[in-house]
Amino acid sequence: MRVFLFSTNNYLKEKVGQYLSYLTPFFISLGFLLAIPRFLNSATCTPLGGPYPHAAIMIVSFIDHDAKVTPLPMKIEVIINPFVLLTIAFLNIFMLLKLRQSKHL
Repeated sequence: MRVFLFSTNNYLKEKVGQYLSYLTPFFISLGFLLAIPRFLNSATCTPLGGPYPHAAIMIVSFIDHDAKVTPLPMKIEVIINPFVLLTIAFLNIFMLLKLRQSKHL
């Protein structure tokens, strides 16, 4: 969103600000809904010792990867994670290009 606001005029910034007040609760709710299947799946946190820093933990999921039916959390992660990764990379590249263009870099 900051990339979009950085490259628009004042009229669009006002419109986007109005839409953000409605879309923010929607996106937060969507994130919680997408996390429910992973939350309901069995997992555990185990503390790490040895060379790792104090209070380091490892989250272990008990998803059966040999099952004939792929669990819903795995399906959601396979679909959503690449889009999130590409979006973050694209927005960072776009922001650097805008900064370079405006001589702030």
